[in-house]
Amino acid sequence: MCHKDECISFLTYAQGFITFYGENNKQAALPYYYEVTKLPGSFKNNPAVYATIGDNYYESVKKLADELKAKIADQKDTDTDDVKAKKEADIKATLGMLNGYAERAMDAYSRAYSLAKADPKGADYAAKVYKTLQTLYTVRFQKQDGINEWITATVAKPLPDPTSAVTPVVDADTSSGNTTAPAATPTIAKPAANGPIKPTSTTKVGSTSPQPANSATTAAATNKKGTR
Repeated sequence: MCHKDECISFLTYAQGFITFYGENNKQAALPYYYEVTKLPGSFKNNPAVYATIGDNYYESVKKLADELKAKIADQKDTDTDDVKAKKEADIKATLGMLNGYAERAMDAYSRAYSLAKADPKGADYAAKVYKTLQTLYTVRFQKQDGINEWITATVAKPLPDPTSAVTPVVDADTSSGNTTAPAATPTIAKPAANGPIKPTSTTKVGSTSPQPANSATTAAATNKKGTR
């Protein structure tokens, strides 16, 4: 029988996993995943916990990036000044939300990457998460310079509550004092890991290494076995 703290950590993770993937109720699963990060037990150091939180944000990033691209393309030279101003304001608002969600996603993936990288068995997992981070970092900052420094600084801060509202992040154009859309239209391509990183783990109690899991059924089965 596992230690009380370890069992609670595992059961909380399993409930989140089943809710997120088995029931496809992602919003309902987030409180479980966030709770795992605050509980004692090995699952608070499981990269899959943070990667799943990142997955949830990633979907919103892609949606917002597509919306922003469409809104930028809809700008016309023939628009009246009032219409131009309205469209520009809408673009900046959408960009602010895109930046906010991108930073939340990068925050969660940075923690997954750092934990996986620290585990000798997690090298492949870390590499996949890092590619996702590179995609998001390019969308957010339009460059790759500084990504490692950003990751280091981010994981030193508390994890934002994934159930809390995302705050828009608007960059200032230092030359004019105004906010502006990026020169390049952001594009979210599928990362090399066949889409956003999904948890590969119903980690054995006492281990922080990602272990293969094909479905929520596996989590439930492992859950049942671990509570005997």
